[in-house]
Amino acid sequence: MLIRHSFIYILARLLTGVFGMVTTALLTRLLDPDRYGLYGLSLVVMSFGATIGFDWLGLSFMRFYQGRKDDPLVISTILQLFLGLVVVTAGLAALAGAAGVINGREAPMICAGLLLMWSFSWFELTARFRVAD
Repeated sequence: MLIRHSFIYILARLLTGVFGMVTTALLTRLLDPDRYGLYGLSLVVMSFGATIGFDWLGLSFMRFYQGRKDDPLVISTILQLFLGLVVVTAGLAALAGAAGVINGREAPMICAGLLLMWSFSWFELTARFRVAD
């Protein structure tokens, strides 16, 4: 059972890495340098935001879940914190847009980066749920 679940986990990690590499290779051919720079900006937003804003949540879950497996509040609290972080990051992006920090040309890529950040962070958090289970 452990080997099967480990194989699924490794396969999921491997497929996302391969998908990212293939996507990058295709986009370097399909996009002009200006558009590729905007794509790179969205990836930076995703990785930086996911690491700084959301990574601690999965680590906290792993730390507290082992001692409180039977407490249903642990998972619901982590999910509420995740949703709160989504709202906070969306609000910060809206404030940055209103303040003029993000210009109109960068706004679509920032929005794409935010969506990627939230989905990547959700994937990482649910992977931690599976590992803990």
